[in-house]
Amino acid sequence: MEVLLREIYNKPITLKPYHTLDDAKNKMIKHNISRIVVEVDDKPVGIITEKDI
Repeated sequence: MEVLLREIYNKPITLKPYHTLDDAKNKMIKHNISRIVVEVDDKPVGIITEKDI
């Protein structure tokens, strides 16, 4: 059975560069995730992981 990515893909949780590490930590806790994409103009420019905090 073939599964298309669009069938399982969710938009990632993101932050903008002006957010704080505390904002990132709170989002990680709220969404039970360990990574957050940092984006500018809707394009990914980096990633914050729980090890960064």
